[in-house]
Amino acid sequence: QKENVSLLERGRDASLLSRTLGGGGGDLNDSPLSSVTERRRNESIKHNFEKMVRPSELAAEEGNFPVLFDLDTAGYNNENDPLQKWLSYIKFMQDTYPSDTQSTFLLLERCTRALVNHPKYADDVRFIRVCVLYASKTSSAHDVFKYLHQRRVGTKVSLFWNAWAWTAEKAG
Repeated sequence: QKENVSLLERGRDASLLSRTLGGGGGDLNDSPLSSVTERRRNESIKHNFEKMVRPSELAAEEGNFPVLFDLDTAGYNNENDPLQKWLSYIKFMQDTYPSDTQSTFLLLERCTRALVNHPKYADDVRFIRVCVLYASKTSSAHDVFKYLHQRRVGTKVSLFWNAWAWTAEKAG
């Protein structure tokens, strides 16, 4: 069985990829029942991620993101960092659904839109990586970089400038 799997810069875990694509090697766990159970588990995880990232989308839509997620508080950690939740969700989707490039693309777009106006992430390399990956998958990467630049996102991060220059050079 042939599957089209998108490439990841960080690479993929071969055992996870094999299990995801159904090439488990003849284990007892390869039954249709375990496949259904695995799908249900993955959908439940996906639903939980949706609940975790939705507040940042709603806050961005309402324009009060900095108020809802004050990252300067003493209790700041990865658990209440909206970007970390997005990054975990993106990684989960890339690992669990390796051939579903459309869903991953939409997730990258949603993350970019949700966090683009938050000043804490303007020069956060983690966020810039998401934006660059999103831009690289669009048909109008130059417009994405121009939009980010207008919002002062990535202007102090070399990755942003290198990616924009590479996009311009590739376009000719």
